[in-house]
This record gives sequence, C-alpha cells and structure tokens, in this order.
Amino acid sequence: ERRALTANRVCAASRATKRSASARRGLQTNVSLSLSRTFAGKAMALAAAPSATRAAPLARATASSSRLLGRSTRRAVCRSQRGDEAAPVSRSDVLRLGLLVAGTGYVGRELLQDLGVTQGEANEKADPYEGVQGVGTKYKTAIFAGGCFWCMEPAFDDVPGVLATVSGYTGGSADFKDPSYIEVSSGVTGHAEAVQVVYDPSVCSYDDLLDAFFHNIDPTTVDRQFVDAGTQYRSAIFYGSDEERDAARTFEAKLGEAGVFGAPIVTEVTAAGPFWPAEQYHQNYYKTHAQRYGVYRSLSGRDEFIQQAWGVDYWQKHHAH
Repeated sequence: ERRALTANRVCAASRATKRSASARRGLQTNVSLSLSRTFAGKAMALAAAPSATRAAPLARATASSSRLLGRSTRRAVCRSQRGDEAAPVSRSDVLRLGLLVAGTGYVGRELLQDLGVTQGEANEKADPYEGVQGVGTKYKTAIFAGGCFWCMEPAFDDVPGVLATVSGYTGGSADFKDPSYIEVSSGVTGHAEAVQVVYDPSVCSYDDLLDAFFHNIDPTTVDRQFVDAGTQYRSAIFYGSDEERDAARTFEAKLGEAGVFGAPIVTEVTAAGPFWPAEQYHQNYYKTHAQRYGVYRSLSGRDEFIQQAWGVDYWQKHHAH
C-alpha cells in the first residue's frame, strides 16, 4: 500500500510539473509574439546576419569552444579526492570560453541599441537642423516619412542642394512630447519615423525632394514599408504650406496616372506638426554603422522594390555605392 501511495504521488507530481512547464511555454510564446510585433523587421534583419567585423571573431570563438567540448571527452581524466572523474581544463580553454561569452554579449548589446535601448550620449536627442544656420530665411525644411529613417537619410543626402537630414518623429499624439525610439516603435504614440530635410531652394526645388521621396518608397502599402510594419512606418508627406500641399498632391496624381507602381498610391499628405529629432544613435546611421546598415537594408526588400519600379540603372546610379 505504501508503494502504491508513493507511486500515485510521483505520478501526480509529474503531471503538475508538466502543466507548469506548459504554462511557462505559453507565457514565453505570448511575450515573444508581442515583441515580434513591435520589433520584427529590424530585429530579424539585424540578428539574421551580424556584420563581418563581429561574425568572424564569433565564428572563431565558437569553433574554438566546439573543439574545447570535443577535446574534453578525449583527454585523459584525473580523479578528485572524492573519487569522481573530471576532465582537466587549461587556461587557454577558459580564455576561449570567456571570449565567446564576451562576444555574444557584445552582439546582444549592439542589437539592443539598434532596437532603441540606448545609453549615455547615444540616447541624447540630435540638434535641430544638424546645426545648419539660416533655416527659415535662406534655407527651407521639408518633412517626409518613408518607413525606417535609416534608409531615408541617404535618399535625400544624394540630392544636390540638400544641406542636412535629421531623423526624427512626427505626426503623433500631442500627449507624447519628445518621444523616444522605444515609445514610437511600440506604436502607441501615433508618430511616424520621419526625416526633416534642410535644403537650399536656390539649388533644388520641393519637386526635386518629392521625386527623391517617391523613388525610394513603396507608396502603395498602408502602415508598412517593406519589412517594417506598423503605423510608425507609414509613408507620408508633411506639408508646411499650401504650396507644398498642392505640389505633393499634383505629384501623386501624375504618378498615379502613369501607373508607375501598378496599384493606387496611399501615401498620406497631411499638415506638418511638431518634429522631434531622434536620438543621436540614429542620426546618419548609414554612415556611422555602415556594415549593420548594409545588412539591414539588404534584407529589408527596399532595393528590390526600387529596381522593379524604377529600373536597375536608376538603383545602380543612386544606391550601388
């Protein structure tokens, strides 16, 4: 009877353990789904292929660690005072394992920064107009949202007469002033990732900026630009005057009549509101983090769309460098 009672208790405990493990897996799945909805695009692209400077050392460290595990089963074992057996570990093995752990931590930190978990100076907001003087008198500004602002800065920097591009946030709720990247990425603020362009109207026109804008986005998708999904990645033109509004609507109408994209254009044309510069870490990202930017861009689908809509020759002229 005691044996039967013990067996029943063991079975009950086993079932409880399985239920607990199942509940934990369910909770983990829900958390993972929530995070994936918020950061899916950048997280997948950036985590899928680390930059060459990080991949090589990590590969070597991983290989060394694998060899370490393999050697530990082949080496002669030594007996401890308690009588159990243990494989000896050399200082070089400990160093290799430490390098592997440190490298993994570095990649994790960099990925968190790319997703907005920034610290120190990288978390400070950028200067308005990147310090360009004469805005409002000699120079003008224009605001465009075309998905990830990392990709939109080079699109406008390539235009003669553009003096500066500032990544930031606009078009959101007035309840969220000067929002952070994390807040905007969550989708709760209503802001869009946008770029404020500072340009010299004596060199380039507003139509030139509209041309660059539409050559670098997919204006046929709602609340999405390529791999990035959510209202924060919508395409929009934020006009600052009636002239800009009319120019944007006219430009859209001409593209629609020409059937360039093969689908209706849904890019918003809306009045500009407050523009909040993003954190320093995101400014000129394509220059300061060229390799990680290249990985993200190559996996985003943006270049493939540009080639399909505007031709390979256009893409090679403006983006293949």
